Amino acid sequence: MVLIRTDLAGGDGDYCAVLVAFKPILQTVLLAPFAVFYIKIVSHDLDQDFDSAYQNVSISVAVLRG
Repeated sequence: MVLIRTDLAGGDGDYCAVLVAFKPILQTVLLAPFAVFYIKIVSHDLDQDFDSAYQNVSISVAVLRG
């Protein structure tokens, strides 16, 4: 759908395809630190260490993005 809209708007289809392909990778990598920040810092849940919390969130995001 994004590629169709890009074509209708006269945009660069190759650039759009790269962005569409790169988006899930960025979400998997960048959503995990945000979630860990909110879970550990904002909610004051300091029971887990950072590495295990990051790993659990990364796996969850990757599975949900499937």
